[in-house]
Amino acid sequence: MGGSLVFISGASSGLGLALARTVPWSPARVVDVSRRGAPGFEHVEADLADPAGWSAVAAVFARELADFRGERAVFVHCAGTLQPIGFAGEVDPTAYARQVLLNSAAPQVLGDAFLRATRATSAPSFVVMISSGAARNVYEGWSAYAAGKAAMDHWVRTAGAEQERRGGRVRILAVAPGIVETPMQEQIRAAGAEDFPEVQRFRELAERGELRDPLDAARDVWSLLERGLPNGAVVDLRDVAATTPGPLAKEKDYSRTLGVIEAITAVRDQCPSGAVQAAARNALDALKREGAAALPQQAFLVLSAARGWTGERAEQVKRSLRAFVAQSERKA
Repeated sequence: MGGSLVFISGASSGLGLALARTVPWSPARVVDVSRRGAPGFEHVEADLADPAGWSAVAAVFARELADFRGERAVFVHCAGTLQPIGFAGEVDPTAYARQVLLNSAAPQVLGDAFLRATRATSAPSFVVMISSGAARNVYEGWSAYAAGKAAMDHWVRTAGAEQERRGGRVRILAVAPGIVETPMQEQIRAAGAEDFPEVQRFRELAERGELRDPLDAARDVWSLLERGLPNGAVVDLRDVAATTPGPLAKEKDYSRTLGVIEAITAVRDQCPSGAVQAAARNALDALKREGAAALPQQAFLVLSAARGWTGERAEQVKRSLRAFVAQSERKA
């Protein structure tokens, strides 16, 4: 058949379903790989926390891509789980093992299977792994989820370099979509502070209406495939501008200097690290109590806490904080 062939794991709900609904090519055959299925799309039933499901999906990849002559073949791996939320060594061991299999092993095994299957077609092909800021930052209670995303990211970097060496017909990308309003976010907000100490921050984000709409995030993910990113790129939607109309369509000006309060507030609201956000919240609280006299010390503390934050926005914020701190030191 002509057109595009798109496999999406976890398309039965959340961001996966939004990705299925916003596939940007026509005609496109969209296949959901999940346990439940998504109305209106083809369905391959598979429990991706069970290794038996991986071989079944690999067989589907091989069958559908054999002599495929369409415009493009795409595999988006969106399936993942935060359950059980809780500290390692304190949650149900069987559930924890399933979480490790789904978050860490399934992306690599399915990615390998898709790459293997694409050798039977000459169509340009793409692998997109849905990652998370948790791959780079510590969230107590999310050990298996975060470790899985970190493993996924490095698989993308390595497999992308390998594909580039082979000519680059298959493009591989990992995308962290930011904080999106999905059933997973509902699970997070329902967690107890004993199992997830940062739960209150996520509740407050929802209360302030700061979670992204899944359809907007999905459109931005798709737009990245047209940007010519390096093979094996690992990106965060909060650090890149999309090329399609929508919330990220306008290029952001990261060259301007921020006021110190604006910079600290940006750290609180946009840095993916909960620990760094806590430092920024503490700084803002101190400023409310102590006034402008506390600015130099608090700016220094936030700058120190944010040293591991990367990306264009991060560099803008840190550049502004460094300039303020340096100016304060000269005055002293």
